[in-house]
Amino acid sequence: MNSFFQNTIDLAEQAVKTGKVPSLCIAFGCRDTVLDTACFGKTSILEDACPVDETTKYDMASLTKLIAPTMISLRFLSRGLIDLTDTLEYYWGNMVPADKKEITIFHLMTHTAGFLPSVRMDKLFTDPQRVLPYLFNCPLQSAPGTHVSYSCLGYIVLGKTLEKISGKTLDILAKEEVFDPLEMKDTAYHPLNRPIDVSNTAYTEKSSFDDDWLVGRVHDENAFLLGGVSGNAGVFSTLNDCIHFARMLAMEGSYSGHVYLPSSILRVAMSDQTPWSDDHKGLGFDLSANWNSICGHFFGKMPAGHTGFTGTTLYMDPDTGLWTVMLSNRVHPTRENGNMPRIRHTVMTSLRSEFDTWEKYHAYTD
Repeated sequence: MNSFFQNTIDLAEQAVKTGKVPSLCIAFGCRDTVLDTACFGKTSILEDACPVDETTKYDMASLTKLIAPTMISLRFLSRGLIDLTDTLEYYWGNMVPADKKEITIFHLMTHTAGFLPSVRMDKLFTDPQRVLPYLFNCPLQSAPGTHVSYSCLGYIVLGKTLEKISGKTLDILAKEEVFDPLEMKDTAYHPLNRPIDVSNTAYTEKSSFDDDWLVGRVHDENAFLLGGVSGNAGVFSTLNDCIHFARMLAMEGSYSGHVYLPSSILRVAMSDQTPWSDDHKGLGFDLSANWNSICGHFFGKMPAGHTGFTGTTLYMDPDTGLWTVMLSNRVHPTRENGNMPRIRHTVMTSLRSEFDTWEKYHAYTD
């Protein structure tokens, strides 16, 4: 298969060889078929760093939003445990001030709740119990339902709401509702009190809390404040496990012959819920819809997926079933590295070009 996708693999390798990112693991496929995988670089810039492979753990950063709370929410929807019209007041009662009482699950999942994109709460207080009261009393930047504004804060609220509904912490919920059913055996939230295996984990930056390298400890400061378990970030995963997740999306919610998520719900979740905005969102999914968005202009009409600040990427084109996973620790040793957008564009454009050739070849030979 390499003969069909060699240029795509070469682009990924060159991104590492030229120092644009310290490591890059890539996989791509069509529906249930894995077409190719490749891994380049090392876990860190340190002398004793190990080469990365399909089992190296990466900090998913905001890709956590899709993998954990979004999937949990969609599973809960399918079982009638929540409804998209449920309001924050319905779950939290008098804790919710007047300006947020009508924020719904739909608003949180489509980033239309009006919350600010983010606030460094770790600079304001150290007690994680203060997070939810702070967010409920933090001024909104727009009225609910009137504007798309990608918000980590909104997803922290969603995560806390899922915990309240279930009576379980988000790391346990994610294991039960996502990681175990999809056989993502090396994927988990990493609470800060859990022993850290650094031997095959990609490094990110040095921590602003203790100046040690963040390896197996979440990079996002608000998720760190929350003990490593949050709706906006905190999951660590591998290329192999992300392949399982991508195949499930491409197979319309089925995995290993079983229905993980009803296709009717997944199709809606991956469709445009904010057509009135230039920033297109599904239910928890980012929809890459123009020439300068995540996937570039050629990967598909409106691919659905998500990225993470640390350098992670997972997208699927519903029209063709083509999917790709790219895992990188582009924030090592510093977040000032801005090379990832171009890497995503060029790799995805090359992949789609070579995929067209692969499709025509198999259509001819079959």
